[in-house]
Order: sequence, then structure tokens, then C-alpha cells
Amino acid sequence: MLSAPLLRLSLDILIEIGSYLDSEDLLHLIQTCRQFHLVFENKTVWLRLCKRIEGLAVGIPEQVDYKRLYLRWKKKGYVYTWGEKSWNRLGRLVSHTHFPHHKPIALTGSYAVKAVQIAVGGYGIFLLNEDGKLHITGKRTNSFSQVVSELGFVYSIHAGRDYCLAMSDEGNLWQVGANSTLCLTKDNVLSDYRGKFSIFRSGWDCLSVFVPQVGFLLWKSGTESEPTVYKIYIGQDVVNVSDYVLCAGFLVFTIVNESLVFRVDLDGNYEQQAKELKNFRISEGNGPWKLSGSFRTFSCLSGNGNTVYMGNESTKETDAKPIVHEFLQNQSIKRLVHGDYHHLLLKQDGSVWSWGMELSNCGCLGLGTLYNQIGDNVLIDVPGRRVTVLRPQRVSWNATCISIAAGGWQSAMMAISDKVLPDAMEPARMTGLSLTHASVPVLHFLRSRRTD
Repeated sequence: MLSAPLLRLSLDILIEIGSYLDSEDLLHLIQTCRQFHLVFENKTVWLRLCKRIEGLAVGIPEQVDYKRLYLRWKKKGYVYTWGEKSWNRLGRLVSHTHFPHHKPIALTGSYAVKAVQIAVGGYGIFLLNEDGKLHITGKRTNSFSQVVSELGFVYSIHAGRDYCLAMSDEGNLWQVGANSTLCLTKDNVLSDYRGKFSIFRSGWDCLSVFVPQVGFLLWKSGTESEPTVYKIYIGQDVVNVSDYVLCAGFLVFTIVNESLVFRVDLDGNYEQQAKELKNFRISEGNGPWKLSGSFRTFSCLSGNGNTVYMGNESTKETDAKPIVHEFLQNQSIKRLVHGDYHHLLLKQDGSVWSWGMELSNCGCLGLGTLYNQIGDNVLIDVPGRRVTVLRPQRVSWNATCISIAAGGWQSAMMAISDKVLPDAMEPARMTGLSLTHASVPVLHFLRSRRTD
């Protein structure tokens, strides 16, 4: 039998093979024979699948049924978007009634993307699906999400204001912008560094990678010009960075195995000692820090999610004190992200909270219409133009969130829901009527008849 050699492979090799298969393949193999059933029901196989989806396996108890968790995500996992709607940035139809821009609405129907990672840029949203395809909404397409076909299989993305960086399985780093797609590691700015870096960040006004024993490489647009190399030292040693964020004019990083925070100002001093922000130190038991940042804001989240230190462009000196908001402490925060002027936090219980500024009721906070609302937590700065929510408010919805993203004036999240509002372009749940080319009045009638 052709299957005999496969059955004679050791358990660890079979489990490794299983990690490259999708859930349908695994379910079919499980039904094939008793031995495959024993192998591919193994929780290690399903845990690896869960880890492909950003945030799905984070903070989950070890005794959880990973197979059930993964299959539930496959069936009921959705991407939700909200915020600034111009250029179809949200990747879905927006109306003022059933499908507003200032509340989370799922991408379903013809717009659905089974995303494993989401990133929000200044002018659109980037969705990486389980097949390694990168979908983009917003300014580049001025339509609903489209696939960036040139990239091949992508396994990691990071978005900034103007560009998204995408790493493909061939070790190539791509720059995806509003007007172009460019491979940076083939006859371009990063050709000499292909395969030498794993951390990359797209920022407000430039893009970057970190190359061990070399330093930070930054470039403005990804054209043929050479990147600027920032070689950073601690004492006599070049830093070994574990994580970093790139903001407007500066970057913040942590080093391997230590819960220390350093800042580098991108002011033309290309060889400099790392500037430690000493008041950002955290005990090893609560570390290491998880960094997040965008534009002028950065934040440090402790490993247990109970301590949050924030900073901005003014947090420069070594003795600078962190911004400590009491409402962020001891909240069991799973993730914290930032747009230009708004912030989202995801708690361990799957709830999402937001605070910060909305401009012209763009809806980036996801709290509904904020016109004429005022109180202890909401400040109307300029009536009809700008509203600021001073403390985190819970985003109302009917799902359990696993991952969040923010950028510019948009927000997005991945979540699991038993019931989601269907897409505006596919409104009917009727089985006895088929409309091939529905007119505008008919569609309006169908939407007005909704009861959900």
C-alpha cells in the first residue's frame, strides 16, 4: 500500500507533517485509519494550527481543546472593521442605518476574509489570510478588499502610515503601498541583508528592519537609495534587540532577556550609545515588556497585562517618567494598540475598550455616534469636529475578540461570534425568492425589513 511507508514514520515526524496541513486535510486523515486518528488528534498538532492565528492561543489554559477552538474559529471567526470610511478603507459597504462606520461590523459574504493577522495603516486595512494571501482595502484600490497577487505566500505583516511590510516564505520582504508593490530584497535596498533579519517595522514616515550585529536599517520610500544604518551600542557591544516600535522621528526597543526599555532619536547620529529610559524598568517576574506604538505614542505592557507605561515624543531623557494611567493598571490586558490619536485595548476576557480622539465623527473608537455626548468621560473639544473620550469605554458587540489593530483613523479586530450581522450587499435570508440583479428600491426595501 502507498500509505505503508507513511505509517512507519515516527510520531514526531508525523506531527511535524501535520503542522503543514489545514484542518480539512487533518480531519480526512483522522477518518482514514486508527493510527492516523491517534496521531492527528494530538493536541500538539491543533495547537500549532491555533498559533497560526494571531491571538487565538494567547492566554488559553493548557487543558483547552485546541481542535475544538481551531474549528470554532474556522466556522465563526470574522474580521470586524470601523472608523474612517473614505476610499472604502473598511473593506465593506457602509450606510448610515444597518451598516455604520462608527461601530464594529463583520466582513461577511463576498467581502469575507478568513484572516490570521490584521494590520491597519493610515489609508487602509491589511488582511493576511490562512492561505498566505495579502488583502488590502482603502486608498490603493478605492474598492473593497483585493488580493496583492505579486507577493506569493506571506506569513507576517506590519503596517505603518503609508506602507505595509510583508515577509514571504522565500525570505523576501515586500513593501506594499497605495501606488506600488516593491520587493526590497531583490536588487533593491535590502538585497545584501536577505535572510539576516526577522524583525521589521513600518512607521509614520519611514520603514525599517533590525539586523543583528549591524543595527537598525531605515529608508524613506524603498527606492533604489541605500538605507541609513543606525548602529546602537550598550557599552562596547552592539545591541541585540528582541522587539521595537518605530514612531515619528524615534524608535523604542527592548533587548533580549531583559525588561529594559531604550530609545533612539533618528536625528542623524548614526553611531550612538543606547539611551535607557530608566524609569521604565520592570521586575523580571512581570516582564518582559510587550511594545506597541504609532505616530507619537508608544506603550509598554507587562507580561501579566497588569502594568502599562506609556510615552511620547517628549519622553526622551534617561530619567523621564512614564505616563501611568491608573485606569490601565491591573486590568489583565492582553493587547494594547494605537492609532494616530486613538487607542484600543483587548482584555483577557475578550472584551475591547477604546479611548482617545475622533475627528469629524470618523468612528475610529467604535462607540457609536458621539455627537452631543458630554460627561466625565467624554469631552467635546470642537462641536461637530472633534470629540475626545478621556477613559476607556467598552465597545459594544456580540463576539469574543482574539486580536486588535489600529492605525490612522481606523480600527479592526478578529473575533469569534455565534451571530454576526450579515453583509450589506447580501441582505436577504429569504429562501423562496431569488434576485439576480436587484434594483436600488428593492434592496432598500429588503434592508428596511430586517429585524436583527
